[in-house]
Amino acid sequence: MNSYPAINGRMSVLIADDDPIFRQIAAPRLARLNCDVLEARDGGDAWQIIRTKPVDLAIVDYDMPGLNGLNLIQCIQSWLRNFEQPDKWNFCLTAGKMSPRIRSDHEQKTTPEPHTGLQGKGG
Repeated sequence: MNSYPAINGRMSVLIADDDPIFRQIAAPRLARLNCDVLEARDGGDAWQIIRTKPVDLAIVDYDMPGLNGLNLIQCIQSWLRNFEQPDKWNFCLTAGKMSPRIRSDHEQKTTPEPHTGLQGKGG
């Protein structure tokens, strides 16, 4: 990942998301911030790009077909152990739509206690 210098002093950002609308929205916004933007439609494409091109930041969707975002990040970290410390690269893991398993895990951890709407003592 950051074993390469930034291209022309600009940050290289990889967007790995199977949602073309997300890529169509994010890519031009990053380009306006003077970033060189690379796009991948799934984890497999992202894995190919990362091994061949300089990437300073990877924005990775969690829920992609084939190689999902979490597995992609694990592959990158393992691969980077050959070159440098695997914690020396930047990524953002996104989840535009939660898979049923993630949603279930999240709901179990964040279900609030019942709330009556009453505060303090009445009077």
